[in-house]
Amino acid sequence: MAAKDDAQWRLVHMQNFVNAARNWRDWFRAADELQYAVDLLKPQVTGWWTGLEQWEKSKERPRKFPALGCHSIAMMLMGFAVENLCKGALIRDGVVDISTEQLAQKGLPAAIKTHRLRTLIKAVGMPTDDKEQELLSRMARCSEWRGRYPVNVKYDEAIHSLLVDTGNKYSAAWFGANDIERMDALVAKLRLHVGAERSFTVARDAAP
Repeated sequence: MAAKDDAQWRLVHMQNFVNAARNWRDWFRAADELQYAVDLLKPQVTGWWTGLEQWEKSKERPRKFPALGCHSIAMMLMGFAVENLCKGALIRDGVVDISTEQLAQKGLPAAIKTHRLRTLIKAVGMPTDDKEQELLSRMARCSEWRGRYPVNVKYDEAIHSLLVDTGNKYSAAWFGANDIERMDALVAKLRLHVGAERSFTVARDAAP
């Protein structure tokens, strides 16, 4: 009897999981909250770059800008926002289906498990240029490990260079002072493409 009850509860939990995963609006809401978190980090990120620029001009000691720029954290969170927007759109449009049968036999679809942002962007059909692909690759690098750890779990997977669709090669191991601005523009383009208007914005005086 206990085994039968466990099996029945397993089906209930699985169906609840499927219902939650199929709710594309929740994927979009998760993207909203992730982007909101990035907005809260913006003063820290931009303050670090502004301080670095001023310090390089004066070489003043001690340095008077934040020790923590949180750049990789911001890129990680924005990468997760891109993931949620793409995955929500794929679910909403029926491109990706999640069912109890699939979970039992194969698990989640690959598109739902991946952090590969360029693959997801292609799946939703949004065209990108070299610079956008380069940025997406660096965001994915932060989502996969750089935003959480100093090193990857496998040294040979710690990507330091990348290729875009045209065959051009770029460095993956760098951050730029205009990355926040570029990510904002990219996500705005993606939101327009998938029809996901932003629900939350940070008030001008919300962050110190």
